[in-house]
Amino acid sequence: MNQRTHNNVSLLDLAKAAIEQLVTRLMPLRIERFLLVTCDDNPVAAVKAGWSESYSTFVQEMKNLKATDLGNLGASLRNAFKLANLFRLQTGIDSYCMGRCPWQIDPIIVILLTDGSCDITEQELLDAPPPGGAGLTEEPFRWDQRLFSVLLRFPGGTSQDTSVPHDDTLYQKVHQNLTKICELAGGKCYTPHNMKSLIGALDNITNIIQYTGVLVSFESLSSSPTPPPPPSALHKMLFVQQGTPGFWPIPESFFVDSKMSIIPRRPAHPVIHFAPSESGQSNFPNIPYDKYEIEASELTQYLLNHRSMCWQVFVKNSGKSSTTKEPFGFIQASNDNKVFLVVTAYYYTKFEELMTAYKMGIPMQWRHQFETYLQSVPSYYIPFLKTAIKRLGLPPVIPDHVDGALNPNVTKCLKIMKTTAEEEMVNFRKQKEIINSQRSFEMGSSDSTQSFHNAFYISRQSLLSSIEHLQDKLFGKPSVRDVSKHRVSIEQMGNYQEVLQHREVLRPIDDEAERRNRKPFFGNPYRVSSKQIVDEADVDQSNTNASFPRKMAGKKRYKPPTRTLSLSPVSKIPKVPSSLQPKLNPKQQTNTPELIPMQEQVPPRIAQQLPPLLQPQQITTTENTAPKPPEPLSPKPKTLNPHSTILKELRRPSKKYDLLFEVLKEMHAAGSLTQAFLDDVITQAQLLNKTSLLPSLKNFASTCNHLT
Repeated sequence: MNQRTHNNVSLLDLAKAAIEQLVTRLMPLRIERFLLVTCDDNPVAAVKAGWSESYSTFVQEMKNLKATDLGNLGASLRNAFKLANLFRLQTGIDSYCMGRCPWQIDPIIVILLTDGSCDITEQELLDAPPPGGAGLTEEPFRWDQRLFSVLLRFPGGTSQDTSVPHDDTLYQKVHQNLTKICELAGGKCYTPHNMKSLIGALDNITNIIQYTGVLVSFESLSSSPTPPPPPSALHKMLFVQQGTPGFWPIPESFFVDSKMSIIPRRPAHPVIHFAPSESGQSNFPNIPYDKYEIEASELTQYLLNHRSMCWQVFVKNSGKSSTTKEPFGFIQASNDNKVFLVVTAYYYTKFEELMTAYKMGIPMQWRHQFETYLQSVPSYYIPFLKTAIKRLGLPPVIPDHVDGALNPNVTKCLKIMKTTAEEEMVNFRKQKEIINSQRSFEMGSSDSTQSFHNAFYISRQSLLSSIEHLQDKLFGKPSVRDVSKHRVSIEQMGNYQEVLQHREVLRPIDDEAERRNRKPFFGNPYRVSSKQIVDEADVDQSNTNASFPRKMAGKKRYKPPTRTLSLSPVSKIPKVPSSLQPKLNPKQQTNTPELIPMQEQVPPRIAQQLPPLLQPQQITTTENTAPKPPEPLSPKPKTLNPHSTILKELRRPSKKYDLLFEVLKEMHAAGSLTQAFLDDVITQAQLLNKTSLLPSLKNFASTCNHLT
C-alpha cells in the first residue's frame, strides 16, 4: 500500500480518502456504526476502532494507519466476520432451530480495500474457526451480510493512458479470487484505475447499501415442461422492510421436533427450490402471508416471460419425510415487471384444505387429519399457526400442550453458545484495553530525549531537542519550554473545543462585593437605583408614619405613568375650612399622638418639587405661642389636605370619583375653590387621559360659575 501513483500519492492515502468519502455518504443514511480492521497478525490489535467507538475516534485511527509489511487478507476477513457474529450470538438474531425470520436481521456491509499484493482463496475464507465455540453455520458470514472489495490498481508511471493498468499474473489471480468471494457473499469486486473510477465505485456501493434484505439461492427442482429450462439464481437478495414484523419463517434445511438433540449445521444462504405446479396459488382468503421482492436476475426475467405458470417453492429435508414435497409458498410475477416470493404456511395446500373443511362442518376424520398435519410440520411453525388461526376468526383448534418447544438439550446448547460469545467479547475488550494502554505508553515515552555518549550519534531530527536537554542537565533547571505546541498535526489544529475545556480557569481579580459597588464606566454616573424611587402620591401619609415614605414590599402594585401636575399659582393660598380639619372625640384624645405639620411631614427635597398649590401650608409658630387643643371630630372625618386628595383621586385607576367631587363641593361651599384651580384640575385630567371624568368636571365647573 506504500506504492505511489504518478501523482506522488500513495495507495494507502487513496484508501484513507475512499473510506472518508464513503463514511461521509453513509452518515445521512443513519449508518453510524463502523468497524476498522487491518491485516495485523494479532487479531485484537488489528481492530483499530470497534463498534462502541465514536466517529471522531474512527477517523483518527484511520488517519494513523501505516503500511509496514504484507498482510493476510483471509485472516483479516475472518476476524471482521467473527466480531460481527459475536453480537449476533448474544442477541439471538440467527434463531437457530426456529426457522429463518427475514424481518429479524442486522445488516452488515464489509468493504475490503487492497492493492492486490497478497492473495486470498475461497477455501481460506471458508475454513474459519467457528465464533462463540459453535459452528452452526457453514460459512463465516450470514445471509444479511455482504462483502464488497475495492482493488486499487492505480498506475505508478506517467503514461499517456493512465486508465489501463499493467497486466500481471498475480493481479489476475487476486482479481479472480476476490470476485468469487464477493459473489459468494452477495457483493461485487471493483477495480478502479483512476480517481474518477474510484468515486464511481463508491457511488455504486452507496446505492446498493440503501436497500436492506437477505440473500437466498434459487434452484430449479425439476425441468420445465417448456424449453428452455429455468436458470438458477445464486445469492440473490430478497428486499425486506426493516421494522415490519412478518407472519411466517423460511423453513430450516432439517426437520425440527422435540426429539432432536443435536443442532446440525446450515448454510449461510438458504437454498430454495422451485418447481411448476398445477394447484396454483393460494385461494383461501384471509390467510396471512409475507411478500418479498426478488432481486432482478436471469431467473426473474424467465419467470416474467412465463407468467401463466405457477411456481411453488420448497426447502429440501425441511419436513418429516425427505421424499415428499411440502411447499411453504410460491413465486408470483406482477404486472409491473417485478417478481415476488410469497411465504405462507408450511404445506399451505393441506392447511387450506383443512381450514375449508372446518368452516363447512367438522367431519368425523378431521381431527385425525389435523393432528397428522401438525406432526408433519416443524415444531417452530406451531406459534405461527396459532396466530394465523386466530386471525381467521376460528376457535383454538391446536391443543395447549402442543407449543413447539425445543428439546432441552438443544436449549442448553443454545444457552452455552450465548454465554461463550459473551465471555469472548469480554476477553476481547480487556485485551483491547491492554493494547491501548501500551500504545499510549509507547507514544508518551517516544518523546523523551535519549542520552547519547557521543554527540555525533545524535540524528539531525533530534538535534534541537537534545541541545535543550543538555542545557537543562548542565544548568540544573527543568525546561519550561512546551515544544509539543509547535508539533501539533494538522488534523488536531481544529480541536480548539477540547483545548478550551482543559484550560485552567483563573480566579476573578476583583471581589464580588467590590464589583457590585463599582460605578459603571458608561451611561449616567448619577443614575439613581430603581429601588430608591419615591412616589409623590405616597408622601402624604398618616401622621403615624415616618418622615420618609416606606419601601414597597412584595408584589409591585400598578402605578400609572408619572406626570407633573402644574397648577397656576395664585396670590393667596386657599384657606382650609374648619369642617375639613380632623376632630377627635373625647375617647380618642388621650391615645391620639400630636399632629405633625405638613412642612415637617414632607421632606424638603420633595416639597420643593411640588406645584405651588399642592405645597404644604407654611405654618409659623413661636416659642411663646401655645398649641391649640384639637377640635372634636365631625361625624364624617375628612382628609387633612384636599389638594393631595384631589391629586390622588386623579391618579387612581378607577372610574368612580365620588370622593373627588365631594371635596370639590366642600371647597366651593367654603369659598376656597377658584376658577383657576378648576382649570388646572381639568388640565391634569386631560394629561392623565381621564376621558370619562372630563365631562363631569366641565359640568361641575359650569355649575359653579352659574351659582357664582
